[in-house]
Amino acid sequence: MNVGGPNLKLRVGHMLSLGVGAFPSLLIVDSKAEPKLGLSPRLDYGKLLSSAPAYHRASDHSWLWTYGFGYKFH
Repeated sequence: MNVGGPNLKLRVGHMLSLGVGAFPSLLIVDSKAEPKLGLSPRLDYGKLLSSAPAYHRASDHSWLWTYGFGYKFH
């Protein structure tokens, strides 16, 4: 589960923008919930967005990549 956080965007067209964002998240690994901050490239088209946050796992020094779609209510 995550929520959108701060981001930087570059508007490419009337409806399209590219950017990078931070995603405060609750990551569940091995039945343990850990708060994490994901960093992600993002693509916005109108009120829809797609992102691919990456999370660093300190226990084994690996990166976990996810993918998500979203809707902006504002």
